[in-house]
Amino acid sequence: MEWCVSTTIFSEKPVGVVTASANGEKGHEELLLILKTLGAKVDDHQLLIKGIKGKFDKNGSIENDTFTEISKFITNFEKSIDN
Repeated sequence: MEWCVSTTIFSEKPVGVVTASANGEKGHEELLLILKTLGAKVDDHQLLIKGIKGKFDKNGSIENDTFTEISKFITNFEKSIDN
């Protein structure tokens, strides 16, 4: 499991969480718990992508449905931090 932190101060800040894994449910839950304990706002800013290896074609391009999900996530997160 890899994760990236874009800020060192989580308290009352919106945080986006993306978990891309074979299954990822448990790891996603645990990461959310840690972030909420640190005071991060993650309620509407999370995306779980199960079976990530199967989401790419032979050329390494991500499938349209997954790309759409990620694009929506990014757009919604950007809107939430602009307000």
